[in-house]
Amino acid sequence: MKLSIYVQILQNSLTSIKRYNHLLLLRNSTIFWYFVTWITVLSLLQAIQFSIVTIPELFTGLSHSIAEATEYYPDDLVLHWNGVDTISSSIDRFDVYYPSGFDADRYTLPANLGTYITTDSDPDLTEYSKNFFLATPHHLYLQEASGDWNTFEFSTLLSDTPEGSLNKSDVRVLNQVWLDQKEYLQQVAQVAGGLIRTVSSIASKTVTLLFRALFVLMIAKYLARIQTNYKRSLKLAALLTVPAIIVETCIIYLYGADIYGLSGFTFWMLFTLYLWFGKVTIKQVKRS
Repeated sequence: MKLSIYVQILQNSLTSIKRYNHLLLLRNSTIFWYFVTWITVLSLLQAIQFSIVTIPELFTGLSHSIAEATEYYPDDLVLHWNGVDTISSSIDRFDVYYPSGFDADRYTLPANLGTYITTDSDPDLTEYSKNFFLATPHHLYLQEASGDWNTFEFSTLLSDTPEGSLNKSDVRVLNQVWLDQKEYLQQVAQVAGGLIRTVSSIASKTVTLLFRALFVLMIAKYLARIQTNYKRSLKLAALLTVPAIIVETCIIYLYGADIYGLSGFTFWMLFTLYLWFGKVTIKQVKRS
């Protein structure tokens, strides 16, 4: 059974660096399907974690944020969009804060989320240097990580938005709609997110493999002075990638993401060990 062969290849690749030379003697098709099989399995495992852990956490955080927005929305604030500009009644200025528990430093964001002011005549942006955004009746200003500001006109951003208004009662209604639809939307997001995550993971890992194989070829041929070619480098990169993705999957299950970039580190560490312990016999590999 081919699956047992792929398991045996994996065992060999995990137990001895020197065995990679023997694995390179396998047919191209065997290595190809070995890579496809394990990357598909590992991508599915990562997608399962994304669906059952990450997405519910996102929905919980979103529900918390919507609840806070509903609670703290000023009772006398009415935002009106007339197709040209935004109009705020009763309040000349109000600040918008991050949801409680949100760590702005983690995402290198400014300390404050934003501010709305009714004055539209060239505001002094240096006064709002700690804001992520500043909104006026006609303009929206977004601050980049570099400290520069991007300016957008609401007439352009909301060109397809019909005229309307938003008050405290409307916010409460929207919150209730969210609560009524949350469970259904989360189920849809879990299924769709899992599928998208699986496909995107396989695609990204395949593209990464092609580039890594090119670097493997250049390093082996021009730095280590090893006789090889791109096809053989691609086979070696595929063999090294599977253990690296196993490490990545374990880290994702432990921390939610490969926050330390251990997948790439594992790949290049294995390649380095291979050069040290395997290059004596690499030249003996003639079959591809």
